[in-house]
Amino acid sequence: FDSFSEAITCLNFLVFNKRSLIISSNLKANLICSVLRKSNCVVILNGLGRMRKIKLFRKFLILLYSNKKKSNLIVQNYADYRYLKLHSNMQNIFWIPGSGGTSRKHGVNREALIVQRDSKIRLVANSIKNIAKLLGSETRINIIGCNDFNLVNELFNSQQYKNIGYVDQERIFETGSIFIQPSGYGEGFPHTLSDAILSNLQIIITKKDYVRFGMYRLGSRRREISKEWLEVENIKSVRNKVSESKISSQIINIILEYTDNKWANKNFN
Repeated sequence: FDSFSEAITCLNFLVFNKRSLIISSNLKANLICSVLRKSNCVVILNGLGRMRKIKLFRKFLILLYSNKKKSNLIVQNYADYRYLKLHSNMQNIFWIPGSGGTSRKHGVNREALIVQRDSKIRLVANSIKNIAKLLGSETRINIIGCNDFNLVNELFNSQQYKNIGYVDQERIFETGSIFIQPSGYGEGFPHTLSDAILSNLQIIITKKDYVRFGMYRLGSRRREISKEWLEVENIKSVRNKVSESKISSQIINIILEYTDNKWANKNFN
């Protein structure tokens, strides 16, 4: 949930539907469900995001999930998965990279693409400026997804940048062939990164995010282009692992196995 009214709806559902199986993926909803539900549940943790830096929050999360040893925890960010796997005593913790990508048409020109929202663009602005300087002024940087043109113009006052604004999902890659994943927001496994992999775009990412997202665990290779940035190579070996069909199948299998075991245990008792 992202508003007070949605929080009330979530609380109401938990109070009056105690027998229902709860499957949550929003971090706020995850915390409320895990705190209020005494029984075990299936939790999809997108990523800790900026909360990752808060030591007290990490300790709280470990304590919370350590008391739900039989719950199923699906973690989309590889760095978060490793941390929880190491410090919690949960029996069923899985790493599934993202929510699955889709192949989309992309441009053939050598222009770069950055897909962001108004609420995130300021957080990743320095990262964008860094890679733009590295690529050089001859490489156009197209910013897709931001409706606040004044904000974008304030952050990127240069002819190297062009704000495309909001476009339909099917068209987000139409203006270029180089996908840039800027750093600074702390995502789980970006959906647009999955789409870029499925769409066979050239992908540029920071070294830190390459590790945090577990790209090397998916079979990709890297080519360093600076101390901070690299290009992802061997994309073909990654595509099937982050496709929407593959990811959905993995999540559904975990949920079905959890519900089957829970039902069997009730009947046995």
